[in-house]
Amino acid sequence: MNTQEIVVNLWFIVDIGTNLCYTWSIKPYALFGTDDQKLKILQVLAQSDYITVPQRKLPSNYVLVVGNEKLTGVVEASQIQNVFEGNVDYFITEIEKDLVISGNAFSNVMQKIELKLPNNPMHVSTIIAQNDKGETRPLTSEANKKWYEDECLRMSAL
Repeated sequence: MNTQEIVVNLWFIVDIGTNLCYTWSIKPYALFGTDDQKLKILQVLAQSDYITVPQRKLPSNYVLVVGNEKLTGVVEASQIQNVFEGNVDYFITEIEKDLVISGNAFSNVMQKIELKLPNNPMHVSTIIAQNDKGETRPLTSEANKKWYEDECLRMSAL
């Protein structure tokens, strides 16, 4: 379909040293084109736009038990997709809070217009790996996956 719709990129930032995710980011876009065109644009933007988007903490109801320690607001990297799919409404509600535009070019009256995402918005989810130096890379290319593997080895040797 060749229409305009609000679509989103979603990033989960994973600490390479622990393989845990504490933060995530999301950014909406109003894109026009076919579904395939919109998906390709999202995939390209997923590689770099995460740098300009504020990170959000995962909610405290995500709990991970490690030995005798209970960690809140954290998800294992291997569970990220399940967490997103099981809680799409939470992530959509969070971004809709920021989807408020105001103003009217034809009058002095300012008005708020709240935009809503479709029920099942087109999206791209991307894992962003972060090392102990704060360097980040999206795991979207073979070069970045190789960097991730090298960083895993380097950090495990520390």
